[in-house]
Amino acid sequence: MGFFSDRRNRLVEGYLTRMVKTGATDVSVPDLYFDAACRYAQDNGGKLYPDMRDSIIFDKVIDGQNYSVFFLVGRGAKGTNITLTKKCDASTADDLVAPDGDFPTWAEDEDKRQAFIEGVLCEAERKGMPLAYAEGMFLVKESAKVFLFIAAEYEKAGNNFAQQQEGVATSMLLGWNNIDDSTRKKFLDYK
Repeated sequence: MGFFSDRRNRLVEGYLTRMVKTGATDVSVPDLYFDAACRYAQDNGGKLYPDMRDSIIFDKVIDGQNYSVFFLVGRGAKGTNITLTKKCDASTADDLVAPDGDFPTWAEDEDKRQAFIEGVLCEAERKGMPLAYAEGMFLVKESAKVFLFIAAEYEKAGNNFAQQQEGVATSMLLGWNNIDDSTRKKFLDYK
């Protein structure tokens, strides 16, 4: 790594470490260019998607804990907003999915999974959730597994595909309603 990438890494890691030490889950950093934060995320396994050029999410171990790190272009395209979400340990996440790994019968079909996600996103948006929030929830592996488990429970109860999508969107809405106002505002302001 070169001088500038080392400097960038120290700067971003300093922000992340301070957030963990102070318990902050959401900060706005006006002097951190999104391009620099994005390169840092990509160096740590994040993937920038063509349709989501203003945000990136990746997993990172900080002070021995697993976190999902979400970078979002700051308001007015200035700086970067950082959101940290503490992730479950792998064994805990597996427990959330169920010991036998229950998934809906259609879970192995890539086309059905994609149709499921698209339907949930449409339903979530209809319920008033910003698309950036709903899409971000599917990018976190543990959240996606939980949503598939919820869909499996709806399927076992005899609900059809559309009802499973609606049930997962309703569960997602519960999460949306429980985040703090400042974080919610950032998602609402995101265009």
